[in-house]
Amino acid sequence: MNDYSFGNFIYSLRMEKGLTQQEIANALDVTTAAVSKWETGASKPRVDLLFRLAELLGVTPEELMAGTRLHTEELDAEAVRRIKENYRHLTLIESHDTTDVKIRRMIAFLIDWNIIFFVGIVIIFFVFWLTRRLDRSKDSRQKKKQQFQTKNAKISEKP
Repeated sequence: MNDYSFGNFIYSLRMEKGLTQQEIANALDVTTAAVSKWETGASKPRVDLLFRLAELLGVTPEELMAGTRLHTEELDAEAVRRIKENYRHLTLIESHDTTDVKIRRMIAFLIDWNIIFFVGIVIIFFVFWLTRRLDRSKDSRQKKKQQFQTKNAKISEKP
């Protein structure tokens, strides 16, 4: 599938139908930037979107893949084989992307929970340290108070 012919074909079909990129994007639940990338050949739609896009533009998925309108007599065995091979290739890419995305999400989830756990542990230790410090400070003040009272008691006992 030639990226340039694929993109130009989508663009020409969109113009024939009088559709805007926004209308296509809304119908397929994608962004207008995605539609623009398809038309410029910078990227291709996912396989599930390819079928919906073909239906929206009034062509077959095979014609989208070929980047041109096909007549029944043009669909020889070699063309059908190449189209099926392209579908299989796109399906493999999409399943790999999906797996990759799932792995990335799982890693991000674990990292998020590790950070939350670490922050929780730090807070617990800080609270523990602070209470110990306050207890020591309280004990220290009580000792100083007792020392002061005993010193005052000694001074008051002198004639």
